[in-house]
Amino acid sequence: MWITTERAQPGPVFGSKDHFTGMGIFLDTYKNDVYSDYPFPRVIAMKGDGKTSYDLAKDGVPNMIGECAADYRRSTVATKLKVIYVKDTVLDVKVQWKGWEEWSNCFTLKDISLPQNPYIGLTAMTGDVSDAHDVVAVSTSSAILSSAETPRDKLLSKETEAGWFSSFVRFLFFGGALAGIWFGWRKYGQRLSARAGSSGVFGGGGGGFMWSDGKRF
Repeated sequence: MWITTERAQPGPVFGSKDHFTGMGIFLDTYKNDVYSDYPFPRVIAMKGDGKTSYDLAKDGVPNMIGECAADYRRSTVATKLKVIYVKDTVLDVKVQWKGWEEWSNCFTLKDISLPQNPYIGLTAMTGDVSDAHDVVAVSTSSAILSSAETPRDKLLSKETEAGWFSSFVRFLFFGGALAGIWFGWRKYGQRLSARAGSSGVFGGGGGGFMWSDGKRF
């Protein structure tokens, strides 16, 4: 998994370019350094500065800033990686491989900064001993954290109260307008009824008869 300033540049580091800028989180299933005592498969994190090369022969050990062992290869459940990053504060990585919705803590990095507006990408590469890599889904979400002096939940609560009060005032105004329209329409009907009643007599030349019913209004 890549969180870098570069975008979609193939290369020798798990299918992506070397000398990257940002963060690489590698799920490594094959041990190149047969003399190391690190268990495999592993999850390794490396922070690239654009100049440092990934040490493939040593499985990235000289470069790693976080790691854990997790036997996610041929697991009975889908392997999931959860990465939580709080800007300039902490990066936490968990792995699901033992059971569904059972998250194992992998590593936590403090006081770490990632590039602004990075690209997030996934790559894979195999050698003579090959695996099948299937990316089933990728989901991301973001949140804006507030300071202790101005907690966002209380601000939202005040905004919600103001919204309810504003809606209530608009409802009263709308109800008053409807009542005024109804009252005016009724007065208008009463005037028409009174005028028609006063002229409801036998006409002259036409011989017509005007009749009104006040109940119609």
